[in-house]
Amino acid sequence: GSDDVPLGLADETKPSPRPEVKHTPRPIHSEEEAVLRIQNMFRGWKARKRVRGIAKTVYEKLYDDESARDYYWNKTTGEAQWSKPKTLYWEDAPMAPPDTAKPSPRVHSKPKRLVSHTPRIVQDPEDAAEFIQCMFRGWAARRVAYAKMLFVYDKLLDDESGMFYYFNNRIGEAEWVKPLPHVLFGDNDLPLAQPDAAKPSPREVEEAAAAASTEAAAEATPAEAPKTDDEAAIRIQCMYRCWVARERVFQVAQTVYEKLYDDEHDQYYYFNNHEEAAQWHKPKFLGSRDLSLGLPDASKPSPRTALVVAKRTPRMPESPEEAALIIQCMYRCWVARERVFQVAQTVYEKLYDDEHDQYYYFNNHEEAAQWHKPKFLGSR
Repeated sequence: GSDDVPLGLADETKPSPRPEVKHTPRPIHSEEEAVLRIQNMFRGWKARKRVRGIAKTVYEKLYDDESARDYYWNKTTGEAQWSKPKTLYWEDAPMAPPDTAKPSPRVHSKPKRLVSHTPRIVQDPEDAAEFIQCMFRGWAARRVAYAKMLFVYDKLLDDESGMFYYFNNRIGEAEWVKPLPHVLFGDNDLPLAQPDAAKPSPREVEEAAAAASTEAAAEATPAEAPKTDDEAAIRIQCMYRCWVARERVFQVAQTVYEKLYDDEHDQYYYFNNHEEAAQWHKPKFLGSRDLSLGLPDASKPSPRTALVVAKRTPRMPESPEEAALIIQCMYRCWVARERVFQVAQTVYEKLYDDEHDQYYYFNNHEEAAQWHKPKFLGSR
């Protein structure tokens, strides 16, 4: 569906999963090298200028009166988007007059589905008894699950952050998020346990991991400077061969993979033409580079549509009482999904990365970002 976590405001303290790449300028050792660099810079500037000129002929900038926002219309694909295309760089597309044949992304979005619940009307004492029995069974099942969780989880307090966390005694891991929201929903929670140094919080685990990586980096021996011209030449040759190898891998990846866009999930995905398989995450061997966006193709579905859904034989009720029980189970499942979605709205925020032109999800409890939508949101 079109349901999703509401888009939060831009926040520098909640960075996207995009890694920060710092560029170190290469020193110039001769006049010939300086000339070559100036030529490369001029060619790059000329290429960007041509790309901007082409982008201005492809895109039009329009205004949506209802949302009071500008949007961009692609004449080639017939699609609209709120964000400015990267190919325009710092320039902008020309402003076009309003045109109903070029609707904004707001018009393309699907309306939210409103679900209303009609309370069950009890017809006779037997019907009322079955209704009470079902309620009691649900309450008893939640009590059993709660009793089991008391042996698995401990609720502890992190003094430095002032936040509660939950420690799983079986796997020895801690998490900020309350486990199993369908059991511990609302004010129902685990009792607070005594402080235990053997059960660190997620913050302490992250600090210990950061300290260990810092120590490992400090102990690492830096590469020694070449002592002779021959050794320097060999090192440069190795670096050049590595660069050539990466370029070849990237060229092969361009023939194997395609970067496509899933409109319903509002997310990019990668399709492997050899294996005919799709994935949300970018292939690791691409490194910090990325593929160009391909045209939509119904024969190359996203991971969402590629999932194989098992066919389920519907259960045929043999009596009105059995039909009532099936409807009750369906309603309880719907209520559970609604509660999980409400909890997700308090934990996750949907934000936008301007540079990658992609949405991402930020977990406020774990302070971690991810590109893919959390699985428990389902189609919402």
